[in-house]
Amino acid sequence: MTPDTKAEMVALARRHVTEGRAVVERQRLRVQKLASASHSTEDAKRMLHFFEDTLAIFEKHLRDLTEGANHGRRA
Repeated sequence: MTPDTKAEMVALARRHVTEGRAVVERQRLRVQKLASASHSTEDAKRMLHFFEDTLAIFEKHLRDLTEGANHGRRA
């Protein structure tokens, strides 16, 4: 993999993490608003967990890419 390709992959992974964090935060707010209005939060919480799980995957991918990049620099 070329350094340019690696940098593009890291940039894309960072964007996914940033956007994923925003999605999770918006969903947390939805859950809070539903709860404060005494509405069912079951579906909203289920989606929140799905978004959190997806974000964790994005964050791990970013860590793997950046740790790999850092490891390559040390070698």
